[in-house]
Amino acid sequence: MLRHFRQIPVAGAALLLTAGLVLAQGPGMGRGMMGPGGPGFGMGHGLKFLTAALDLTSDQVTQAQTIFRSLRTQNQSVMQQIRSQHQAIEKAIEAGQTAAQITALAQALGPLEAQAATNNALAQAQFWALLTPAQQQKLVALRQSQQPPNPPAPPAN
Repeated sequence: MLRHFRQIPVAGAALLLTAGLVLAQGPGMGRGMMGPGGPGFGMGHGLKFLTAALDLTSDQVTQAQTIFRSLRTQNQSVMQQIRSQHQAIEKAIEAGQTAAQITALAQALGPLEAQAATNNALAQAQFWALLTPAQQQKLVALRQSQQPPNPPAPPAN
């Protein structure tokens, strides 16, 4: 059952394939902005997929490349800061620091993750705006087809 729940973030990451994170991820971004199990391929694969799935024009492909290269550049520093903050939290735990100290470190992640989420959302909005209404409908259908099934309800006590 635990394995099934670990697949949910992977399915969510696949959903992001349709616009932001997968296209924004470059070869230097590690295993993906979603962490282990997140999107594992870079801009070329994602853009090729979207070009075929949405029948993008060459002009749209060029615009999408610009959008998501910019996103990758914006998020590189933020993602490094997030990784550093996670490492600091791990070290604090291993050093036996107090709950207050660990809490302060963990709370520092919030603004960084919010910045990455904002950057991603704005890039996705730019990508959406360059699509025709027919392509937008295809993208919605693609997102719906990538939705993971609802997990079963927990048993009643």
